Amino acid sequence: PIWFAAVHTGMRAGELNGLRKEKIDLIPKEKALEFERSLDKGLIKPRDADYGRIYVHKAWNKRAGKNLNTKGQYWRVVPVNRALYWFLVEYLPTFNWGVDEDGHRVFE
Repeated sequence: PIWFAAVHTGMRAGELNGLRKEKIDLIPKEKALEFERSLDKGLIKPRDADYGRIYVHKAWNKRAGKNLNTKGQYWRVVPVNRALYWFLVEYLPTFNWGVDEDGHRVFE
């Protein structure tokens, strides 16, 4: 799962390890299904379908053993594409990697 997310987001390993569920903002499933129908009919282009965002605020620092600032020292927003959206919709309810002061861990 972590490598699938890496390929679709361009996020670094530390950012993915530091990702918390609370930083993922997905559109409702009904809206996504509406996008799917519009894409299938050619009414919109894939780049125009906005499935949500991931807010990258912190990255896991192995040496410190906790989340710290990202490598670039800035926050950014990563768009969620079609494939990643459907993966996350299935994956997020099934994981249980624990909770820390930053929220619910998404990847282990």
